[in-house]
Amino acid sequence: VDGNAYGFLTNSLGVAVNGFPWVQDDNGNSHNHRSGKFGYENGFPWATDDVHGNQHSRHVTFHSVTIENLQASITEVVSLMRSDNGKPVTDSIGSVLQVHNVHPDNANIPVTVSSLNDAEAVYIGNVVANAQLFVAKCINRNQVPDSIHLPTVGNQINDDIIAWAEASGTENPDQFLANLLSKIAPDAEDSGYYCNGDTMFHVNKGVIGFKIDNTDNAELNKCRVNEIVNHGAPGSTICGEYQRSHPSATLSGYGGANVRGFTFAGSRNVKVRNSSVSSLSSMNGAAVGFEKLTDSEDIKLESCNVDSIHADTAVCKVRFSDIQKDSEFVNEYCHLEVPRMVTMC
Repeated sequence: VDGNAYGFLTNSLGVAVNGFPWVQDDNGNSHNHRSGKFGYENGFPWATDDVHGNQHSRHVTFHSVTIENLQASITEVVSLMRSDNGKPVTDSIGSVLQVHNVHPDNANIPVTVSSLNDAEAVYIGNVVANAQLFVAKCINRNQVPDSIHLPTVGNQINDDIIAWAEASGTENPDQFLANLLSKIAPDAEDSGYYCNGDTMFHVNKGVIGFKIDNTDNAELNKCRVNEIVNHGAPGSTICGEYQRSHPSATLSGYGGANVRGFTFAGSRNVKVRNSSVSSLSSMNGAAVGFEKLTDSEDIKLESCNVDSIHADTAVCKVRFSDIQKDSEFVNEYCHLEVPRMVTMC
């Protein structure tokens, strides 16, 4: 899957493509700099902060809803970064120029460059990358006709990148990817790449049953999450041992391989009753039953349970203010039960 996989998502007005959100204040602002109304940045849609008033979803009810047999293999797309402006290298509509993408049947075969070793890699191209470079070249030379309604301000493919691709097969040392990185990211503290994103540079957050974001006064009763599996690979190591590689991520580490039953982020006054999570599996990430994230407030669970979690790092998790149940298991069965109404920390 290019992107994430959710059973149900509630959110504030706007897109839900960045990290797990924070609560918006009465002016529509939050700690997450891209939460709020649907706006435009660099010529393509993003969420923005300049909204008038809180834009949370309100008074949402789920009753007797089951999410079952949701399976996905979340794909990570590594992006080049430009240190002159801190932005990922994307085309005019926000799609990443992929240089570390590999064949779907063999992760050792690159499809845009000749080698996975940057010191040896030269551009070989494919139909998508070729098109992105041709369009970028026209944009950089101001050759896009007015009759073509193409947003151009978002293009981050500069002349250095085009020159690198065009040098392929010559004696010019500029043909090697490592040399390109030294030009477009000479000040990069790490690798010159961004990780933990997808093709459109959205944040990878994995597979989630009920994703309750920026929602106030919600009730979930007799809801069940069963047999949710994330087959996704571990995150790329090219960005190093990072805390947050993607600039819009909320949580640390790679998020695309994780699986969660219920999440509550930037939400307030949510009651979950008689609900369960069972048979969560993550092949290469974490598995979590119920999880309160960011600055959610007054999240209450009653008569809920978590059963059978299997993962590289399985966390049979529910955290409460008056009792705490947070146990870790590695490829083991786990069970947690919430017999009475309690508030998550």
